[in-house]
Amino acid sequence: MKHKKRTVAAGSMFGMALVLTFAAAPSAFADGWYGGIGFGQTNVKKELGCSDPYFSGTSCSEDRKDTTLRLFGGTEIIKDVAVEFGYRDLGEAKLSASAGAASATRKLKAKAFDVSAVGTLPVGADFGVTGRVGFARWNIDSTYDETGLPTDSVSKSGIAPVIGVGVKYNLSKTMALHAEWEVLKSLKVEDYKTDIDVLSVSMTFNF
Repeated sequence: MKHKKRTVAAGSMFGMALVLTFAAAPSAFADGWYGGIGFGQTNVKKELGCSDPYFSGTSCSEDRKDTTLRLFGGTEIIKDVAVEFGYRDLGEAKLSASAGAASATRKLKAKAFDVSAVGTLPVGADFGVTGRVGFARWNIDSTYDETGLPTDSVSKSGIAPVIGVGVKYNLSKTMALHAEWEVLKSLKVEDYKTDIDVLSVSMTFNF
């Protein structure tokens, strides 16, 4: 029951943040919108379990990196500060272990919706340094398959802080190129808790 209350409260806070954002700057949302698409690489920071004594004596490997896709949109609410919303496919992390004819596979698939404030510090006419602070509503589907046992599946959701830094270059008045490092903090499935790093490059289009 306590876990359920925390999840509902976190979801309510996320929804309230969206409502307050729109209410705070109605005139800004009437124009100055932008949208974009980004690609990159994710890195699940914590080991998936190969160091666990259970896999001792097996051939165990982990692939904790994958490609990521993000679709986003936003608007500048004050000069050089924008509110941005996005959807992320964070890819998959995988553990594979084998010993003789027996094998085991663990997979974590993650996705998220996010909202954040993005600030830009101009450096010259077209360059800028950016910083991001926000929250992500994440979902992780975890599956575990082992020879002779039924598949164990778990799906969990939660709220995670998002922080990031990057650089931005204006290609024209309507297009910009943005390279960024971000981290989603403390995503948890059962007893497994990890950060996810994201390195990405995105194109932004002003409307």
